Amino acid sequence: MTSPTFVARSLTWKLFAAQLAVIVAGSATLALVALIVGPRLFHQHVQHALGFVPLPVVQHLDKAFSEALWLSLALGIAVATVTAAAVSWVLSSRVVGPIGDLAVVARDISRGDYEARVDVGGSDELTVLGRAFNEMAASLASAEERRHQLLSDVAHELRTPLATIDAYLEGLADGVVEPNADTWALLRNECGRLGRISEDLTKVSRAEER
Repeated sequence: MTSPTFVARSLTWKLFAAQLAVIVAGSATLALVALIVGPRLFHQHVQHALGFVPLPVVQHLDKAFSEALWLSLALGIAVATVTAAAVSWVLSSRVVGPIGDLAVVARDISRGDYEARVDVGGSDELTVLGRAFNEMAASLASAEERRHQLLSDVAHELRTPLATIDAYLEGLADGVVEPNADTWALLRNECGRLGRISEDLTKVSRAEER
């Protein structure tokens, strides 16, 4: 079975990879647009400002502009990528952290620890999810407590008629109790009591199924 920690780490990496892909795609788009639009605008401004420019000067200016453009793009994209990646990693961790906690608590509840709860704080969607999860856990704990109480009550209710029947049967076997009408009526009454308890349990089981 996959552990909640592994799931959380896997989800963190998936979110980070998706955000990093967006960053890379945005940076590539920025570089492409700058390389297509930048030189044309530069040539227009040079011609507007200087008029006729000798070819060697134009070539020198193009080279200088290209080097400056490439260096600026490289530095800008590198800084933006590192910054955005760091922010994306922090955000991914903050999003995945509560989900990992939910996974851990869900595993504990599935193993019978109905008192396990998720630490919640804030007002975002994950907090709302955590509170709803805690309410579900509390409902399960209450249902489990009622189940234990029901079993205890049933055991108590069964013990009395069974003890009575056993005592009378032993008395009949030893000859201490006479097999008269009252004895048989009492035994039938106790058996009927057991039947009613069984019927009540069937009704409770059907009610829970619905």
